[in-house]
Amino acid sequence: ITTATKEDDEIFLVVPTSNHSDLLYFTTKGRVFSLPAYEVPETTRIAKGQAIVNLLQLQKDEEIASILDITREKKDYLFFVTDRGTVKKLAMADVKNIRSNGLIVLKIKEGDNLRYVKTTSGDDNIFIATHEGKAIQFHEDDVRAMGRAASGVRGINLKGDDYVIEASIVFDENKYVFIATENGLGKITDIEEYRNQKRGGSGVKAMAVTPK
Repeated sequence: ITTATKEDDEIFLVVPTSNHSDLLYFTTKGRVFSLPAYEVPETTRIAKGQAIVNLLQLQKDEEIASILDITREKKDYLFFVTDRGTVKKLAMADVKNIRSNGLIVLKIKEGDNLRYVKTTSGDDNIFIATHEGKAIQFHEDDVRAMGRAASGVRGINLKGDDYVIEASIVFDENKYVFIATENGLGKITDIEEYRNQKRGGSGVKAMAVTPK
């Protein structure tokens, strides 16, 4: 047991860190908060912990989307991906002087949520996969760096009720894509099969999603 969870709760993120690291907390509404790790109360392994709203000034219906240990990050950019496939690149230098009530880093459109925050060097590939088994890979040069108030551009064109299920950074040494399904099926595919496309396309079929 790593932690006791309250009813209707589940583990969402696990972030390795140290007491003197500064953590950035990105929310589904496109805001970022800063809180050093030592301000999160240390507890025993089986303790339930406390609600994040006791530590950060979150709004109603606002949740944590991602947490980064900024002390360990050496990359130049933050890369955002929303549920509906919108992407945005922001210079790391633009995230500073974060107030206690947070700082807007992405203007969120109605019906969408920020879900994934990655760091990039400026010369990386982006890989986005969807719930219905589509995936797209494109170079981050396709997305120019924007200001904090910008709402981003289309990263992948989604059909129907499909939504983004994962976003990753692809490095030169990465040779394969491993996909796991909700019911526990898994497969590995050569990354060369995901040819580089331009951002905003529909992507390619990554897996046959069936009732099984």
